[in-house]
Amino acid sequence: MNFEICLQKSRLDGARRALLVIAVVAAWTVAAIGLLHDHEGDSAVDSSPRIEKKAPPKPHYIFMVETPV
Repeated sequence: MNFEICLQKSRLDGARRALLVIAVVAAWTVAAIGLLHDHEGDSAVDSSPRIEKKAPPKPHYIFMVETPV
């Protein structure tokens, strides 16, 4: 009888340990996704939208072409 109780306790300890590992991994995943979501910043949801950089102006070239005589 004592052996059965010890076996049942070890199974419960193993199940608790597995649930703890799953909970920790899930918490880290949720935290990482939250950080990535905050880092990217969705413009529809974000209260302070990002300022987009404008492309530098393209240079304007003038070529001197002689007219044929």
